[in-house]
Amino acid sequence: INPKTICPKLANQQNGNPAMGQRSLFQELLDQRVPVIFDGAMGTQIQAQGIGPDDFEGHDGCNEILNLTRPDAIVEIHKRYLLSGANVIETNTFGANRIKLGDYGLSGRVHEINSAAAALARRAVMAACARHACLVCGTMGPTGRLPSAQGINREKTSFDEIAEVYKEQAAGLLDGGADMLLLETMQDLLEARAAMYGIRELLRERNQTIPLQVHSSIDSSGRTLLGGDLFAFLGAVGNLSPAAIGFNCGVGPIEMKPFVLKLLAESYCPVSMMPNAGMPENIDGNAVYRMTPEHFAATIAPLVMEGLSIVGGCCGTTPEHIRALSALLEGKKTAPRTVARRTFVATGISGIALESLLKPVIIGERLNAQGSKKTKELVLAGNFDELHQIALEQAGRGSALLDLCVAVNERDDEKETMAGVVAYLSQRVATPLCLDSTEPAVFAAALRVCPGSALINSINYERDGDKARPILELARDFGCPVIALTIDDAGMAKTITRKLDISRRLVDLACGRFGLPRQSVYIDPLIFTLASGDPESADAAKISLEAIFRIHDELPQVRTIMGISNVSFGLKPAQRRALNNLMLYHATRAGLDAAIFNPLHRDSIDTYAPELRVAGENLLFNRSPAALADFVKYFDAPAARTESAIAAPAREEGAPSLGEQLRAKVVGRDRRNLRELIEALLTDNRPEVILATMLLPAMAEVGDAMARGEMILPFVLQAAEVMKEALAILEPHLAKAKVPKRGTIVLATVYGDVHDIGKNLVASILKNQGFEIIDLGKQVPVEAIIEAAAAAKADAIGLSALLVTTSREMRLCVEACARRGLSVPIVIGGAAVNRLFAERIAILDGGKRYS
Repeated sequence: INPKTICPKLANQQNGNPAMGQRSLFQELLDQRVPVIFDGAMGTQIQAQGIGPDDFEGHDGCNEILNLTRPDAIVEIHKRYLLSGANVIETNTFGANRIKLGDYGLSGRVHEINSAAAALARRAVMAACARHACLVCGTMGPTGRLPSAQGINREKTSFDEIAEVYKEQAAGLLDGGADMLLLETMQDLLEARAAMYGIRELLRERNQTIPLQVHSSIDSSGRTLLGGDLFAFLGAVGNLSPAAIGFNCGVGPIEMKPFVLKLLAESYCPVSMMPNAGMPENIDGNAVYRMTPEHFAATIAPLVMEGLSIVGGCCGTTPEHIRALSALLEGKKTAPRTVARRTFVATGISGIALESLLKPVIIGERLNAQGSKKTKELVLAGNFDELHQIALEQAGRGSALLDLCVAVNERDDEKETMAGVVAYLSQRVATPLCLDSTEPAVFAAALRVCPGSALINSINYERDGDKARPILELARDFGCPVIALTIDDAGMAKTITRKLDISRRLVDLACGRFGLPRQSVYIDPLIFTLASGDPESADAAKISLEAIFRIHDELPQVRTIMGISNVSFGLKPAQRRALNNLMLYHATRAGLDAAIFNPLHRDSIDTYAPELRVAGENLLFNRSPAALADFVKYFDAPAARTESAIAAPAREEGAPSLGEQLRAKVVGRDRRNLRELIEALLTDNRPEVILATMLLPAMAEVGDAMARGEMILPFVLQAAEVMKEALAILEPHLAKAKVPKRGTIVLATVYGDVHDIGKNLVASILKNQGFEIIDLGKQVPVEAIIEAAAAAKADAIGLSALLVTTSREMRLCVEACARRGLSVPIVIGGAAVNRLFAERIAILDGGKRYS
């Protein structure tokens, strides 16, 4: 079969191999505003193919092995979707990475399975794609390891290990003939970044270009499993030039729609939407999706008129759903969008587009160990909790980013410390980070634990730019904007001419050599102190202000930044505050885009006395040889004052009780001074009273907040950690009071199911509330669960199942407990589980209810 006659647009691709095309057909379709239609679910279609146990060859539940054992069934599914109008079919490789396949003993067959899957999809295209352009998309799902939340995984997995896992899988897909790649159902944004890193490394090694599309899975609140919102997602992948971004799985099209509309408003990339066919119902171990093809299509199709470029289906969707969608979109064009490319920075919780903020963007400077004595002491002590409080304080007072520097002379562990603080803060604060160092290794370590893009501070042109090159390579590979200082081998630039010359060279290096967008480069023209009295530096502020204006004029789109407080170095605190604010005001008027500044000391200069403004501006603009002396003299006068425009927070009437403070510690995830507080409570309260009336209600409040969507998962886990620490403090006192243990619970993922993220989360929270947990792992047969529960005299059994098919094991466990005469409570959980299903499996044969 000649592929050029099957699909004429393949004629533009070399040697008939789509993976080697000079320009992708996928991009052509997007450019022509043709709505690109993906296929629907694979798993539910496999279930409908009459696949038997023998087809899995002993690897029960591993759909990916069917690429080798039942290629006919997989090709047939692909053909049905193509004949229903899909432009793109996804390979049967959602879990075909080394980690997931390892659960079935197949980790050594990654390349074989993935290349076979892509070849099968190619075969289907050749057989069924006669009237429209068709593409093979190599799909890759999550590993399940959650690198941002290593504490809940039995096996810790590094960024580089995850990158290698996806690099290996992508190689198999490309070798099998995939036209494009899709990272889908991403639950941990750090894993998405690691996956993109590995895939891009593979493409560079092969000198190959291929579209890479990235999907996050969201819940009904629009957040990922680990609590990241839409801006966290954009901050994780938006700067890495994906071919398209979007959402799949998690929810149906109605629940997904508002977040797709928001993504259309914020993302310059083409946007994709692949929801489930509504939410599933588990009917006796069978997944039932109630949303009809017509309702599904009618919900999605109008969004194409809003600019949605790519559509398709996830769990529960069938060829009929895709056919209905294709019919509604026939002859339609995607509405044009004019969203400008923006620079996103983010943590694992949230992020911002730097362009969306009022200028100047304030970057809080108090987390800098070289500029703050308190921060240095906290870094040396390893007190991350107090560093967290400083971060929250700065964010609460207007910092859009937080400048973080942990370099100290007393220790030589900057790399490890920076990585530790970044990992800690990224799951606790929504305010993005500005990483401050001079060492490429420090940046590399920090970026490998940061779920989003960070601002890199800084590079310069020393050693003819050689010192900047490894940092710029990191900025390119991790999608980070950079701060570039006007320094070269001749030293710090002090004249406008030198500042501009170095700025040009820095921009040429960053943008020309490493391909950074111009708006991702922040030039710092440097400001020097005016406190020295040196006539040679008297014009320093004036020159730097002029340089800001000239950089914007001569280097369009490039941005400017300044460490404002350098201008006042050496003066007394009140003098520094006034001069810093005056400098910030005039730099803003000159066009400054961002300022490293202490937000707690930001004033409105309209509140300053006229005499103070005159004295400060005379010093800034060097209007008099006596300007410095006059400015200092002003503060010696008794009436001198600077009135801050930031009002002090009002004191609340009445201090909270000790019990209320303990509750606030748990709910607010604050471990500081926990021991002192509990010991103070013990003077007037029995330990069991503290547990029953303060700690347990606080944790219940946390659970209720999560159920209402008001608290994200990382915060729940952090609250549980505080609870664990509180229990450890109380434990010696509880032992004396002879309070019994809270209970023993056996947990297991049922047989046939290799998914254990949910179970691990439950185990972590229960352990931290004082339960003894016996975790049997995954793929656990019913008899093993019963035996463990009986041996441990368990107070409860907890069963987890992600898949509808494996949830049937839960009923078998209930029946086995009844046969053994056990009356232990059974708790069930998982994506396919709900209360209705629990009520049904509680009814035994003969209508009797499990006790």
